[in-house]
Amino acid sequence: MAFAMAVEDYAAQKPLRPVIVRHADDKGDLDAAEGQAVRLVTLNHALALLGGTSAPDVIRLDRAGSLLLSPIGQRGQNDERSRDRHRTVAGATR
Repeated sequence: MAFAMAVEDYAAQKPLRPVIVRHADDKGDLDAAEGQAVRLVTLNHALALLGGTSAPDVIRLDRAGSLLLSPIGQRGQNDERSRDRHRTVAGATR
């Protein structure tokens, strides 16, 4: 949500190239995460991906071949939130 708000603030300045945020929820499946990341980069021409909260997440998202921004390392392995979360892949396109 904060990412989308930052993009809206940037867009209010009327830049030469618009920035679009696209979200793809993989429902917690690593294969789906990798597929969504590849789709965002290949079809939507995403310049960067934001996502991945574990090493396996990051490895799979990195295969899309785009800049990857990840908060990896922010939560511990035993954190209840990290066990029950769904991974969300977001791509910024121009």
